[in-house]
This record gives sequence, structure tokens and C-alpha cells, in this order.
Amino acid sequence: MEKDVIFNSAITIIDGALNKKPISDDFKKQLDGELLKKIYKLLKFHGFNHVLFNFSKENDFELFSPLKEIVESDYFTALSKSENTSFESGQIIEALSKAKIKHVILKGEELKSLYPKGFIRQSADIDVLVEEENLEKALKILNENFEIVSQERNFHDVTLITASNVVIELHFTLSENDEKLDLITNDWKDNLVKGKNAYNYKLNTEFLICYLVTHTAYHFYNGGAGIKAVIDLYLIKNLPFNKEIVLNRLKVGGLDIFYEKLNDLVLVWFEGNTHTDLTLKMQEFILSGGEYGNYYQSKKAVNNKNVNNIVKKIFLPYSTLCNYYPSLKKCPLLYPVFIVHRFIKALFSKEKLDRAKKQIKAEELPVDKKENINNLFKELNL
Repeated sequence: MEKDVIFNSAITIIDGALNKKPISDDFKKQLDGELLKKIYKLLKFHGFNHVLFNFSKENDFELFSPLKEIVESDYFTALSKSENTSFESGQIIEALSKAKIKHVILKGEELKSLYPKGFIRQSADIDVLVEEENLEKALKILNENFEIVSQERNFHDVTLITASNVVIELHFTLSENDEKLDLITNDWKDNLVKGKNAYNYKLNTEFLICYLVTHTAYHFYNGGAGIKAVIDLYLIKNLPFNKEIVLNRLKVGGLDIFYEKLNDLVLVWFEGNTHTDLTLKMQEFILSGGEYGNYYQSKKAVNNKNVNNIVKKIFLPYSTLCNYYPSLKKCPLLYPVFIVHRFIKALFSKEKLDRAKKQIKAEELPVDKKENINNLFKELNL
């Protein structure tokens, strides 16, 4: 079965879920058991498997067992998870607002309001942004209001896991640790509009688009951005915004071309435009990468130089290491101590060990595959 048939069928189903578009009889006829299994697998790879349930009901076609039962279970799980995440997000807003901490709800939980039904846009976690000077106070408030069972500081956030298994990413910067990308988002404080109350804010639409494009570019580097990123940009187009402001901001970090090409793909997927050679390559890259990206098509993999990568990851720049260990700012002499600490921590990290194994395997990627991915990055000016 051709890959393009599976890809195009999955996009048709998502388009139907977003826009209530009825499917043609010809399309319905081709949805046999074998194709549906492959479509389901692809949708699950991107976190949209739950849309098949409503889609089958609205278009009056019967799913076969056991797929029917699996899809129905996925639907109710997604519905429940979305309700739970929205409730927890509301609790976070209430707790931070009571403590008079200025904050922004980012990504999924904010963007789901753009979807015809919020549960369609599933999120793995709740992303909250606070000013770095309020980070410790925000952490204290969240620990007082939620039963936190795990807490870990990362480069741009502190990841908290609650007893009910909700993941909260408390961001203190929008930095992606990339000099060019960070030029686009480093002035986020100047681009806020009032949200639900005096301490809850939103990113203005122009800045929101730029942040999403920047975040998508970061994920492209790391093997793929997933379908969600393209859908988000498609739905944001319905909001009023100044495209010139968006393009000028993206030009600062060299992402204006990438944004235009993403819009070209949006027009193909949801507005009937014909594929170009580039949009076909982008589609293949995005759909093959899945919801969380595929290491083997990341920029690191195709330009893999293991020794250099290992050295760079061990001996992080002082400014980068400060994000992981803020006390280093007060005592720069602790730099070698924290380098050793990170190295030891990495040795006992299953996730980092798996990543290292993938880096070694990446050297076995065919030269033509590496070349094709590099050429795609060049065409997108990444």
C-alpha cells in the first residue's frame, strides 16, 4: 500500500474532524480494514487516534472489531484526559493568581480553545510560563497546592509530576538554547495581553505565531514537529493578526521562509492546494517523525560526529549550565563541580543512554537519506 494513500487519508480524516467536511463516497469505499489499521497507526503516532470515533459516527461507516472497541476507548480516554487537564490548569491559574504571580499558560492548554472541540487537541503536559525572578515562589505555591511527587530542573523549565500523574512544565524562559531562535522570543514580557484576571496573561497573536513557529523549527532540528504544529498554525489563521509584524519578527531569527513554507503545507492539507515538491517532502518528514520526532531524521543524526557531540554535551557553556544550576551564577568557581555532577547524572540516565545508542546507530544511516534531509533543511532555511 502506498505511503501517500495512508498520509492523505489521515489528513482527510483530521480535516473532517476540524471542519465537519463530509467525505466522498469514493473515499468511504477505500476505507477497508487494512487501510483503516494503517491510518489508525499513523494517527496514534501523532496523538490523533481518538478522532476516528466521531469521524466514523458522523460519516456513517462502521469500524470493524477490534478496532471499533479500541477507537471508542481512545475517544473516552481523550475526553477524560482533556477534562482533567483543563481542571488542573484552572487550579494552577487560581493558585498562581492568589499568590499574585504573573503567568502565561502556553501551547496545548491555551490552543485547544481554537479547536471545534477542545479534547481534539490533546496535551502531554501543562506548560506554564513565569518570570525567572518568580520561579522559586511559583514552585513553592505549586508544591503547597498540589501533591508533587517528582521535580526536576531542565534548561528552560522545572518539570513537576503530581500524584495524579499530571505533568506540569514550569517555564522560566522561552529560550531553546539556540542563539538565532532566541532572538525571536527573548522579549516575551513585552508581548502579553490580559487573560482571565490581573495575573493571568496570554501571548498576543503575532507573538504566539512566532513562538509556535520557533518551537516547531526547534522540533524540526530534532526529527519532526508532528501534525499538531501545522494544525495549530492553520487554526490561528482564523484570528485577526498583522502578518507583516509576524514576518519581521521571524526574519530576525531567519524563520520567515520556514513560516511561509509551513503555510504552503497548511493550504495543501486544509484548503485544497496542489502539492509542490517541497510540501511533499515536508509532509513525508512531518508524518514520518510522529508526535515527538524521530531521532534518525534529526539534524544531529544526519550531521553526526559522536566525539564532538559528547564533548559539547559534557562541557556545556557557563551561561547554559547556569540554567540548570542557578547557584552557579553566584559562584562561578563551582563550574567544574556541576560539570562532573551532570556527567555522573547522565551515566545513570536510561533516557540519555538510549539517546547515546541512537547516536551511534545514526552513523549507519544511508548517505542519500542524510543528504535528502540536509537538503530539506536548506530549502526551509533551517
